[in-house]
This record gives sequence, structure tokens and C-alpha cells, in this order.
Amino acid sequence: MKKILSALTVSAFIMMAATSCKKSQDVMPIAASDASNSVLAINDSITLDYTDSGVCAMVHGLPSSQATNYNNFPSFQATVWTYLGIPAPRRSLMKFGFGRVPPACTPQTLVSAKLYLYQGDELGNTAAYYVLNQVSNDAEIRRIKTPWNPATVTWTTQPAYFPGLPGPSKNAVAISQIATPFIGNQDNQVVDVTDMVKQMLQPNKNFGFEIQFPVGRETQAYKGRTYGSFTNSNLALRPVLKLYWQ
Repeated sequence: MKKILSALTVSAFIMMAATSCKKSQDVMPIAASDASNSVLAINDSITLDYTDSGVCAMVHGLPSSQATNYNNFPSFQATVWTYLGIPAPRRSLMKFGFGRVPPACTPQTLVSAKLYLYQGDELGNTAAYYVLNQVSNDAEIRRIKTPWNPATVTWTTQPAYFPGLPGPSKNAVAISQIATPFIGNQDNQVVDVTDMVKQMLQPNKNFGFEIQFPVGRETQAYKGRTYGSFTNSNLALRPVLKLYWQ
């Protein structure tokens, strides 16, 4: 009986020792999570917002507006409405400055990048586009691949974008369809842009994000997904980008 107890004691001691010798990354605390999932093995994080040299603009597909610049437009939106019966899509561009991102955050160490979008339109409210029964309104956020100037960009001079979905997540991600009509703020979104940001963290590759509807459905009025941009009058509706790295 003593031999059996002795063996059990030794076995338990070995198990405890093995557990105590685990590498620190195996027992990292869980980072703050959003509605979608938790992020493990985080060392550091940073939240980027409009103060980080953020720039934004909207481009208008209405023929009479295609050469007009909409710098600092208050909303980051994809919409298709009609003007005198003519369907006219809108797309939006947005780029966060990466000047505060420390050298330790690289494409190799980045664990997660989440884009937080808050329902809001150019009028400063949150309801205008959501009070009717919209047609299919799933949208896409794409990675921009060429430089653009927010003070001069227009529909006819907009930068090149990577292809939409289906395609790799380093180029485009979806904003799922939402049922309308509704009242209040039901279209706040947390979008996983990790693979996009890994590309943007490479030298001279940060040209920002663009939001639009899928190819072939940009002429289907009436629908809109609209979020506060860097210049929205309500600071609480302005977007943020949260980066987590090992």
C-alpha cells in the first residue's frame, strides 16, 4: 500500500512540475473581446482613431456628381439611392494613420485587427437610411491598393481596389445583410480586418479601406449601410481600429 501511495505522489509531483514549466505564451491572459470572439496570446494593443492622421472621403456615382470631390464626408457609407429616378451609388474611402503603431507590431506579430463602425449618416443622425424595407444590403470592405488624395478624389479618379468577394480575406471582407426597417442603432459593426492590416503594415502599403456593394448589385436601389466617419459631428460615431499583437 505504501508503494502505491508513493508512486501516486511522484506522478502528481511530475504533473505539477510539467504544468509550472509551460512557456508564458501558453498561459497568456485573454485580451478584451468583442461580440464575435476572444483573442488569445496578446502582449500589447493599440487603438487608432481620427487623431491618427485619419483621412476620409466619399465618391458619388451620379453622372452629374462623378467629378465632385467629397473630402471629409461625415459618413463612411455604401448606398444606392435615386436622384430624379436615376440610381446612383455611393462608395466611401477611409485610411487610418499608422504613425503611432510601434515597431513591435508587424505583419508577423499581428494577432488581430478589428474595425469598429458605428451607425450614423451625413446628417448626424442614425436613422435616415434604415426606415424602409431595403433590398439585399450586404456590403463589402475592400483594401485599397493605390494612393489617393482625400482633397481631390472623385468617382472618376478613385483609386484602384482589390477584387471583392469571393476572394481572400487579405483583400475584402463582408458586412452581413441586416433586416430593415428598424428604429435605433442596430447596425453597429465589428469587422475582422486582420489579414488586410497585415498587408497594410508592410512598407508603403497602407492605402486604407473602401466600402461598397458587391459587383453587379450597385445599381439596386434602395439600400444603404452608413457609419460615422472621422469627421462625423458625433464623436461617439467615429470609427476606431484596434490592433493586437504578440
